Order: sequence, then C-alpha cells, then structure tokens
Amino acid sequence: MKKKNKDKKKDKAQTFSTESRKFKQADFSAKRFFGDEPPRRKTGDQPPKRKSPMKLLKEMQAELEKDERFQAEKAKNKKAKREAAKREALEKEAAKKYQEMAAEVEVISKVDPAEEAFAEEKLEASEAEANNDAKSDAAIRNNTSVSSDSAADSSTESAQDTDDQAAGLDTLGIDTRIIKAIREMGFDSFSPIQEEAIPIELSGHDMIGQAQTGTGKTAAFGIPMLMQVDPKVNEMQGVVLCPTRELAIQVSEELHRYARHIKGIKILPVYGGQDIMKQVRGLKNGVHIMVGTPGRVMDHMRRGNISYDAVKVIVLDEADEMLDMGFVDDMKTILAEMPEERQTVMFSATMPEEIREIADEFLKEPEIVRIAKKELTVPEISQYYYDIRPSIKTEVLCRLIDLYDPKLSVIFCNTKRRVDELTEEMKARGYYAEGLHGDLTQAARDKVMRDFKNHHIEILIATDVVARGIDVEDVEAVFNYDIPQDDEYYVHRIGRTGRAGRTGRAFSLAVGRDIYKLREIQRFCHTKILPQPVPSLDDVVNIRVNRVLDEAATFIEENP
Repeated sequence: MKKKNKDKKKDKAQTFSTESRKFKQADFSAKRFFGDEPPRRKTGDQPPKRKSPMKLLKEMQAELEKDERFQAEKAKNKKAKREAAKREALEKEAAKKYQEMAAEVEVISKVDPAEEAFAEEKLEASEAEANNDAKSDAAIRNNTSVSSDSAADSSTESAQDTDDQAAGLDTLGIDTRIIKAIREMGFDSFSPIQEEAIPIELSGHDMIGQAQTGTGKTAAFGIPMLMQVDPKVNEMQGVVLCPTRELAIQVSEELHRYARHIKGIKILPVYGGQDIMKQVRGLKNGVHIMVGTPGRVMDHMRRGNISYDAVKVIVLDEADEMLDMGFVDDMKTILAEMPEERQTVMFSATMPEEIREIADEFLKEPEIVRIAKKELTVPEISQYYYDIRPSIKTEVLCRLIDLYDPKLSVIFCNTKRRVDELTEEMKARGYYAEGLHGDLTQAARDKVMRDFKNHHIEILIATDVVARGIDVEDVEAVFNYDIPQDDEYYVHRIGRTGRAGRTGRAFSLAVGRDIYKLREIQRFCHTKILPQPVPSLDDVVNIRVNRVLDEAATFIEENP
C-alpha cells in the first residue's frame, strides 16, 4: 500500500510539472504575439534586479516633493520680483519728490540779496507801525496823549489786565498760591464744570456734579477742598473716595500739584495692594486730606486708624463707578461716620437711580451742576468705526497704528485674558506695548503707568476697570478692540484722549452684531461715529513714504 501511494504522488508531481511548463509556454507565446516579450538573455548574462514596491513608492514620493519644491521656488521668485518692482517704483517716486523739494529749497536759498533786504525793511516798517498802533490804543484808553514812554507803559499794563480777565483765574476768589500753581501747570482758564462748581463749593453748599471724564473734575473739587484745609491743625479735614487704585493715585498727585505753594498740607493716598503698615504710619503722623478706595478706607476704619471728627468736606469721585463695583454699602457706612456738620460733594459721569438715593439720604439740599447729555462725549475727539471680520482684527489694528502713528495710544479690551493675549501679539509684531488690568500687582501696575507716562512704552492695553485711572495728556488715540458692553463705558474710554482741550481720535473695531451696539452708543451719547474703509497696505506704505519725505524736508530747512 505504501508503495502504491508513493507512485500516485510521483505521478501527480510529474503531471503538475508538465502542466506548469505548458502554461509558461503559452504565456511567452502571448507576449511574443503582442510584442511584450522581454529581450532574450545571452548565455552568461546576469538577470536584471527587480525593485521592491516600497522602493518604487519612495522614488515616486521623492519626485513629487522635488516637483513641489520647484513650483514653490518658482512662485516665491515671482512674488519677490513683484515686491522688488513695487519697492523700486516707490523708491523712484520718493527720490523724485525729494529732488523736487531739494530744488525748491535751493531756489529759496538763492533769493536775491536786494529782495531780501527789501523784505527785511518792509517787515521792520510793519512792526514799527504795529507798535505805534498799540501805543495809540493804550493812550486812548488811559486818556493820555500819544507820545511816548507813558503810552508804552499803559499799553503793557492794559495788556496784562486783559490777559487776567481772559484767563478768568482771578474771578472765582481762589487763593493766589493755588492760582500760581495752576499757571505753572500750563492752564490759563477754567473749564465749564470748574467755573460752575467751585463757587458753589466755596459757599459751603452740598453739590452734585455730572460731567464726563477729562473735563477737570479733580480741580473742581480739589481746589475748594485745599482752601478749606487749615495746615496748622494736624487732623484729617478732607476725604476723597475713588473707585480704583489708579484714580486714587491720580487724584492725590493732582492735589499735590495744586498745593505745591501751600506749606504744611499733607495728602495721603490709601488703597489696596500697597503695604498697609506704611499707610498706618502716615495716618498716625497726621494727614489733612485722605484719598482712598472704599475697601481700604473701611479696613483702616475697622483697625481704628482713622478719626473723622475734624472732617469738613467729603467727595465721592466717580460715584457711579463705585456703585457698579459693589461699593454701595461701603459708601453708606463711610458717610454715616462723618460729622453731621460737613460738606458733601458728589461727582459722576452718569446719575443712575441708586446714586440719587444716596444723594437724598446723605446730601443736604444739594446744588446740581449738570452737563447736557448731548455733550457727554468730548467734541474734540473724532470717532470712527470699522466693520471687519474677526480673523483680521489685529491686522486692522496694526494698520491703523502704522497709518496714524500716535505718540501714545490706549487699546481697550473687555476681558483680562484678551488683554494678555493681545499684549503678547503686539509685542511679537514689534510694538512697544504693555497690558494693564486688575490681576497685576500694585507694583507692576505702577511700573506700567510710569513707563507709559514717560513714553517708554507707546501702547497701553487695558480693561474698563482701570480706564478712569489713566490720566495722560499726550494720548492721541483710543482703540476699542472690543466694543464696550455698557454704553457708559464708551464715554469713559474715549475720554482718555482729547483731554484738557486737546484733539484726539477714537477707533472702534466692530465685528458682526457689534454694529447694533454702536448704534445704541450713538443714541445714548448723541454723537456721530463715522464708518471708515479698512486702510490697505499701499495706504500705509504711502503714508510712511510721505512721512519720511516730510522729515527730510524739515531737516533740510533746519540745516541749509
């Protein structure tokens, strides 16, 4: 049986081998018929090596990558050529303008000496004529003849009198030492809120004042308070409550400036974030005016560090903001501790119902000084908005900064996280920017504000909480990176620019439904916020070129 099985297996193997040979012969016959038969190898030739599928795949990928690199390099070269051509055209245009201005300067410098002498003689004659006219006017006013030195003296005296009357600094009965300090600060007149509020406060009446930020409220309550303080009495005689640390520091600094020529007045700011023992020592040594935040003032009251027995006047500055920050109970507690015979003054940009209730409870027949609602925003501020997509928000902001080139600017965001993110992004783009919000330590916030005032940083990015404590006169532009959630915040934000009669710009970046919020703000403030197209890169480049040309022209004029 075993032998028979072996024979059967052998026969099957022979049959399979025969069939395999037949299949191969048929396959080669088909290839010869269709012309696909590989060339016959000669005797002794090595068979060709076959490439593995993985190796073939890698070679194909390498070829594709090589082609992609070639296409990318080609596109890059085209873009570089276009940019080079554009830059060359701009440089040619700038050079052409520069040559034209240089030619004009050269023409101007080649004025005929005779013409120059004639112009000088004409100028001297006109000046002499103006002096004679001034002497004549002075002589007529003083009923004297037009001759001589007496006319010149009377002209000088009358000019000084006219200046004082125009300035109005002597018309409100203010201490001459304070007037001297005001003039040294560069002011020669009072703002409307100051003209109305100071006489009321000097008369001893309680008062409610409504005015937007940047109109001089600090002087409106600070000057009368300083005039009521007796430096010889080493007790607290004035109290100012502010909603934020920044505002408390600002008010304290302003009061120090007004009192620089009054010897012996001590003013102390008290606020959270500063070493409390330092404040305790100051209070124990005696202060005449305390400027503080409600929370820290309450803390000192609980510790028994404060006595209100000699207080003559208390001021609630930005009362509506203290209300929004939850200081209502603290304000009521502090007011309840004040002497019965005192003067209470309240200043606020807006007057909600809760503030009126506090006024009814703690103020005695107050006089009201109110600025009309149509004047809630400063007219010297130009206001614009840009309707954009969220993805280009930062790019548009940078273009506006490059286009207008403000010396100092403030950017407002709605959240502390957005402040931090935008600060990092602006720094990465090469701007001198720093963030400011409530999570920073007091030392860090003081450093940021000090650097901003000293122009060590050009862009301040902040939240609404610290908005009212930013008092820097050189701020030329305010950017609302986020549209404010409250209509009143818009007033406080744009009030950071256009201060003390200066001009300023306010830009708002609107995304989606922000347009409807801007319409509400316009109705609330009775103001116009004008739409503007997003500036292109060409606009920015052209402005920069013109700016360089202007600087070159100025340099040529100053260095002929």
